[in-house]
Amino acid sequence: MLTPTFEVSQNEQFVIIVIKVPYGKVADMEIYAKDNEFLFHMHPYFLRLNLPGQVIEDSRESAKFDIDKGTCTVMLPKVNEGEYFENLDLLTTLLAQPKRQQHKAPLIEVISKSDEDCNEEDIDDFDWQLEQKLAEAEPQNQLLSARYGFANSYNGVFSYLQDNLFDIIDVPEPEKMSANERSAARTAIEDEYFSEDHYIADFMDHEQIKQLIAFETPWHTACSVMANACDNDNKMDTDYDAKWNLFSNEEKALLRELPNKEFLLDKSEDYQLLLGLIDIIFAYAYNYRTTEGENTVESAWTICKISSSLSWLEVFNRFENVLIVCCRRALCYPLFRNWELTQTILKDVANIFMLGKRCILKCLLEIRQLLKNHEYKYILNDIFITDYCVWIQKLSNAKIRFMSQKLHQARVTKSVIGWDIQLLEHAAIAVQDSFSEHSSESITSEESSEESTDSNSSNNESSSDGSSH
Repeated sequence: MLTPTFEVSQNEQFVIIVIKVPYGKVADMEIYAKDNEFLFHMHPYFLRLNLPGQVIEDSRESAKFDIDKGTCTVMLPKVNEGEYFENLDLLTTLLAQPKRQQHKAPLIEVISKSDEDCNEEDIDDFDWQLEQKLAEAEPQNQLLSARYGFANSYNGVFSYLQDNLFDIIDVPEPEKMSANERSAARTAIEDEYFSEDHYIADFMDHEQIKQLIAFETPWHTACSVMANACDNDNKMDTDYDAKWNLFSNEEKALLRELPNKEFLLDKSEDYQLLLGLIDIIFAYAYNYRTTEGENTVESAWTICKISSSLSWLEVFNRFENVLIVCCRRALCYPLFRNWELTQTILKDVANIFMLGKRCILKCLLEIRQLLKNHEYKYILNDIFITDYCVWIQKLSNAKIRFMSQKLHQARVTKSVIGWDIQLLEHAAIAVQDSFSEHSSESITSEESSEESTDSNSSNNESSSDGSSH
């Protein structure tokens, strides 16, 4: 557990504790206050304070999380209003463990006890007084560490999350590896992980995959409707996005949770973000199609694993490269690994972009909810998805239409994937044909053998008849 940075102040009625938890999981927040003791937990943070005066929970207490600042402000009512709590600025004193009463060893000690004899008193004896240390100031050289996340605007995040690092991302040293080093390592691991047997199995026996390819997504239907909404100049109806991509009440509530941020980005940064968005939406579209629109407990893992942005903190600079990487990861990690399926999903992505920013935003909000409910991957909302949700709302329709056109015109060939999958397919077909020919020859041979046996039997019967005469 990490001890967060905090400050304590007071007024006549309340003790005010401001806790800095920029990478905390808000849904897991727990607060306890009684007498001189205050406990706060929000994974991966834990704070225990021993206050110089008494506080109470009497329905006046409150806790407010500021998503912009990454702080939680807790208001604790004083038992005695107007009492002045001394030394609230001496943080080390507040963190000190309370003095414990020393107990003499019992004269008789039970050295063996069955599990059935355990009771609540044994549980209460557990030592919850975890050791705490004040958070150290960020090192000076952190400015020189690797950057990642939305618009490469984050660093130092994973230095606090080493215990669960590989439950969040696949990068072994995110604070040290540059974007090029991450990309090279990702490619090498994909090459090592790719399974020829799995790919051939899905290629040869893909009845279920045919069903997934035939699945009708809402984007395909919406694009058909939108085609009829085009004017005589074959231009998209500018009001279509607002007319058809309406937000549900739940989505409106999620939009109200988003911070109000301003991003000062140049054209190249916008382009990088658009490429990263394709990568994330491809992973979302794969999950949507392969679950037929019904998310599962594996959906968060699937989206993060297929998206190299979310799993390897990938930074894209070329349009062609993002499509290749999407196809590689879809053929490498998830349950269904089929070339035709990946091409269908690329069309899904093109349709989502064609439907405009609101459709993309609805997809991002769904991803955000999936990650928010994940034990570890919620942190990816903080460094990617939340910022994308804010940024996409202010992005011009012209840029989205431009990317939509490129996606509809794009073609990815098997030869650029790097695994000779076309050769694997030819080999699999050749083996199947050979097996079929061998089976046919065996059947023909058996039939010929049976006919020969029948003929010999007839001849023997004729000979027997002649002999009898």
